[in-house]
Amino acid sequence: MTASAMPPRRYSRATWAAAALLILLATFALRSIHFGNPVMHVDEDFYLLVGDRMLHWHQWPYVDIWDRKPVGIFVVYWLIRMLGGEGFLQYQIVATLFAAATAFCIARIATRFTTLGAGVWAGLIYVVALGLYGGEGGQTPVFYNLFTALAAMATMRAALDPAATPGLIRRQGAIAMAITGLAMQIKYNIMFEGIFFALLLLWKGWKTDPRLAPRLIDAILWAGLALLPTAVAFAVYAAAGHAEIFFYSNFVSILQRPKVDNAELLDRLWKIFRGIAILFVALGLAMWKGPWRGHDAIGAAHRFALMWVAAAIVGFLIFGTYYNHYILPVLLPLAIGAAPAFSIRRKDFAWGALFAFLILAVGLVAYNVRAFKRQERSGNAAYIRPIARIIKAHLGKGCLYVHDGESILYYLTGSCIPTVWAFPNHLNTEVEAPAIGVDPAAEVARTFATKPTVVATTINRVWDVNTASRAVADRALARDYRLIYTAPIDEELRAIYVRRPGR
Repeated sequence: MTASAMPPRRYSRATWAAAALLILLATFALRSIHFGNPVMHVDEDFYLLVGDRMLHWHQWPYVDIWDRKPVGIFVVYWLIRMLGGEGFLQYQIVATLFAAATAFCIARIATRFTTLGAGVWAGLIYVVALGLYGGEGGQTPVFYNLFTALAAMATMRAALDPAATPGLIRRQGAIAMAITGLAMQIKYNIMFEGIFFALLLLWKGWKTDPRLAPRLIDAILWAGLALLPTAVAFAVYAAAGHAEIFFYSNFVSILQRPKVDNAELLDRLWKIFRGIAILFVALGLAMWKGPWRGHDAIGAAHRFALMWVAAAIVGFLIFGTYYNHYILPVLLPLAIGAAPAFSIRRKDFAWGALFAFLILAVGLVAYNVRAFKRQERSGNAAYIRPIARIIKAHLGKGCLYVHDGESILYYLTGSCIPTVWAFPNHLNTEVEAPAIGVDPAAEVARTFATKPTVVATTINRVWDVNTASRAVADRALARDYRLIYTAPIDEELRAIYVRRPGR
């Protein structure tokens, strides 16, 4: 194995256009298996519901429909709902475009220290890996990873330029931090990567001009730009009299969730690591190949990618819950850092391309197996649409209450929502009980007191049951409702109840 001592190659616009088209077509071909599924994931179904309520019901996140995600992700889905249609295909196509654009950015960044072919392999592997960790639809990292990649590119333009002037560093830092600020309004954990970008640029600025005052100006400017979107969101809510609920939802509630058992955390970490271990192997091969040997610019670019991986891992580890989709931000710099492993050649044989092909082949099999299991576990149109039709047939002018089930039923039925806490797990799970701003059992009792016409719940919930709120719901259902429909889903049984006449 030999490493090139030459600077990175420059490619024509036609070559880049062909690479972009290949990535785009491959991304659509891979993800189209899920297009139109109304129950991709409970999170993105809820985002779509909130975006729709913002557009058509003029409701406010946190105030009228509660969650703790930054308001930016709901704005994304609000904009998607402006595209018309039913919404499912629209958000899945938009998410696919974001995934493809991010994969293209991976190829662009990787060509600073490897070949375009290796960069394209890395981008395609990223797209497959997204689907193995819950990113086959519209999870937040599918959107904000593109912002992170663009911020990284802006950072690299200044931090890796030996001739960078203080003015260039300040401008590129401003661009990077403004983009990071937008990404933070989709999910706040991007801040750790943003801090890494800012510190690197401050160090570059110090090496270029070691005066303290200009560095302080840069730091204040960049911090202000990074915080500006969040400050604007807070100001809008404060002007409307909702400052307290905004602050609690965005910054306090997450800290009130109880710690997860260490054994459970280790199990989650192990399941995540065993799936992406091959990418860390590729990262090790890339480091062993040594793209930095013989050319300083190549080495600096690859070291940037390695430090970026470390920053993303810090952002993943620090929140401590380790659901599988939380690893999605790490996949971006990991794919970039691993890219040189896909350009290894020896005795005129492209071992790196073969390695990438094998990773993709195994990943594609796993992707399709997971797609099948996801539909078994979470359902599909054939599962959810009959439930929605039955609910609509009995709804009349009343409201649906989803105590335990899919929040997308509110969306599919067009029902009013009798509680601000429309995401069912906020009221029916023990882990959420201390972190939503109300007593869940009391809120369930208040919701049933509004006399919802139809109730969706789960008869045999098998995980993390809030026994207090469940007891309230069970008493109300036994007293005032009759069971009209059940549907098996995974190990559970979804149930639909209708209010008895006169109750």
